[in-house]
Amino acid sequence: MVEYYQGIFQRFGSKGSALTVVPFNQGSKQDVEAVVDYIYSILGLDLDYIIPFAGVPEIGCEIDSLGNKLELAHRIMLVNLLRLLGAVKVKKASRHFITRPTQVILPLSPNHGLFGNDGLYSESKISLETLFNGWASESWGEYLCLAGAVIGWIRGTGLMDASDIVAHNVESYGCCTFSAKEMAFNILGLMHPLLFSITQVEPIWADLNGCMDCIPDLTDMTGCIRQDLQKSALQRAVARDNAADFKTINGVEAERVLQSVNVTLAQTSNSTSLLFSLLNLWKILLSFMVSLISRRSSS
Repeated sequence: MVEYYQGIFQRFGSKGSALTVVPFNQGSKQDVEAVVDYIYSILGLDLDYIIPFAGVPEIGCEIDSLGNKLELAHRIMLVNLLRLLGAVKVKKASRHFITRPTQVILPLSPNHGLFGNDGLYSESKISLETLFNGWASESWGEYLCLAGAVIGWIRGTGLMDASDIVAHNVESYGCCTFSAKEMAFNILGLMHPLLFSITQVEPIWADLNGCMDCIPDLTDMTGCIRQDLQKSALQRAVARDNAADFKTINGVEAERVLQSVNVTLAQTSNSTSLLFSLLNLWKILLSFMVSLISRRSSS
């Protein structure tokens, strides 16, 4: 892990910059308070941005199977995220940092129960939307500003690994899926100074879901796609098995799809020869008539 961050810093770090990596468990209230205290008290820094994008997959869990792991995931994605923002607000207020608000990129989701069987994931994401009203109604608005990113279908991430197989087919229904780099580029746009200045006046809601919320019966649709893919995979496996049997029984050469075939032209029949002779006779008669007409016209 250390080498990973070292590689990032060596590639993108500019002169005078520094990268600080600390161990942090977002499921721990103590760690949340400790990391904020470390930034403001030990490092003596003030945060410009907070990007709390920790996500925990909760696949295959309905309301009758809510266990301890789901409670931990809910605490990571919602409760301790709010605690993190609250701890930053306390530090900024104690230092009277009222002219330098910290921009928070909220990881929202169009999945408000669309997929189903994902535990408290939807509840965690939809609850973050209440912060948009809290920004104006509560006392922390001058210390924190909000930009909410409604993140759609991202291929190749831990949360969507189980659904990557159907991503290509989903796009045929009008849903745009994103790579991680594409979505990162969109999120970086929310951190542009122009948009940052807007969030100091009012929160920004960025809809980056790619029409994922417009697909009716998303669960049934993805289920049908999975069944079709399984049938196709089974058909390919049967075809490969049949080809192997045919090759074993009839030999390698018989299994080849493209084979050389010698074709010999058939001899011309008497009727065909007669037809060509008649055509030549008509050509001669036509030429004679043309020449006769031209002679009469000239005379």
